[in-house]
Amino acid sequence: MALVSKPCADPIGALPEGVDCGVVCSMNSPCNQTCRLDQQTGYCEGCGRNVAEIQEWPNALETRKQQILSALPARLESLTASRLVDELNSTLASRT
Repeated sequence: MALVSKPCADPIGALPEGVDCGVVCSMNSPCNQTCRLDQQTGYCEGCGRNVAEIQEWPNALETRKQQILSALPARLESLTASRLVDELNSTLASRT
């Protein structure tokens, strides 16, 4: 699984111009400032949102935020499982 990783401060370029990442991260956001996009799924490895969801978060209605939040546990679990499989395959490949 290939990851794109940059330090927080809108590391993935998802926020509208002029919106401060630090402010968004403190707005009851699922952001944990890990900010790495999985290139296969398009989900952030830290919070589980995709770029569109990250962009809409600052102006989203509470009902939309709840929709996004309800999808995150399964996404994060899937990302973790996929990463572990990739690491295991890499380890096995290096032994042969």
